Amino acid sequence: MRLTCNAEVVNRQLSAQGMRKKSQPIRTFLSIGRSKSTDSKTGAIFLMVCTAKDRVGTKYKLRDNVQNIFGKFIQDGKATIRLKVPPFDIQLQKADQVSLKHFLSIVKLGHQNRDMDKVKLSILAPATSSQVEPLKVRLNITDRQNYPLANGFPRTLETLRVCNCMLKKVDSRILMLKQLRSLDFSNNRFQTLPEQLSQIPTLAELKLTGNFLLEVPKCIWTGKLQHSLKMLDLSDNKLQYISPDITKMSSLVRLNLNSNEIKKLPSNFGQLSALKFFSAARNKLRNLPATFGDLRMEELDLSGNEFEKDSDIQLLNQDYIVMPLTELAARIVAKFRLPHDPSTLPAYLCKYLMRTKMCVCSRECILPYATALRSIDLRQTAHIITRTENTGVTAPLQTFLCSTRCYKNILRNSKCLWKCKR
Repeated sequence: MRLTCNAEVVNRQLSAQGMRKKSQPIRTFLSIGRSKSTDSKTGAIFLMVCTAKDRVGTKYKLRDNVQNIFGKFIQDGKATIRLKVPPFDIQLQKADQVSLKHFLSIVKLGHQNRDMDKVKLSILAPATSSQVEPLKVRLNITDRQNYPLANGFPRTLETLRVCNCMLKKVDSRILMLKQLRSLDFSNNRFQTLPEQLSQIPTLAELKLTGNFLLEVPKCIWTGKLQHSLKMLDLSDNKLQYISPDITKMSSLVRLNLNSNEIKKLPSNFGQLSALKFFSAARNKLRNLPATFGDLRMEELDLSGNEFEKDSDIQLLNQDYIVMPLTELAARIVAKFRLPHDPSTLPAYLCKYLMRTKMCVCSRECILPYATALRSIDLRQTAHIITRTENTGVTAPLQTFLCSTRCYKNILRNSKCLWKCKR
């Protein structure tokens, strides 16, 4: 029986006197078997612990040395094997749960001197370098010559940087790395992203700066990344449009959209409640959505945009007396956040709902009654604001009015824009 995990051997006498050394668990190879010098069926059973510094290994006789087994942390891949002589604790971490349970059950059988004939024991041989060497969790590739064409990528990678490699497509082997937490594709030639990228469940940081992306696929916003991604860098691309589905990124804390060609942010952008650091400098923004005032951020950079000046209220539907049935149905679906797709609702209604806007009264509307530009002090939305000579601390908000009632409220007091709540 064998088990590979991170382990640490702790002397209980030292720890009891507060003399425990500061150390980290290291990659360890554990095996249970009989020594070569004894009978293969009746000899004593040993627990052997091998590390990179001690590949030959240290043997502990299960019956005489094992004192107790603490398995209350098995669910987290952790456990402790307590030895009598010497008074050591073997603390196991980052082990496969199924393998750990099976391994501890064999240790318990050997400690109790139970029948071990049916148990498959291992040969107590020195560990190989691949069994005890630390797993590779970081890989940095900064040019095409070092790109691993034949060797592939270690499955244990948590951080991967593939920069300046002139790649036009995402390598499918990278999409198989299910432990990735940080992925950097800076300065390549991507024009689109594969759907499989959104299925990496642990990805928290994604950098795509310096590419040729024209759009971000919907799957990026709606896949598994919507719950795990905390940092997204899309700067220095060719983006002209950001999908309203971006608001499904419930964990997004940092978003960088610098140096693109974005003309407008989604009308529901303010629903990114976790967003703390936002930068959209050097774009083509003319105004901000009304929901932008709902954000509470630490840092904000909107420099390099040519915002337009405030304007009077512009009526879009002067004959808006009876609401169309399509508009009424869409507002109900949007209000109650009902899940919808072409299989449950007509396709034209699903497409209609993609243009949902937020009124100043916090109600959804697709076909607004009127629109207006009103200034907002950006210091209400962020503590630190980056300014240039052409930008100040104010920006225009494109506000929508869902009905004649909201229109009349704004006419009564146009300065109290955020008091028009129902």
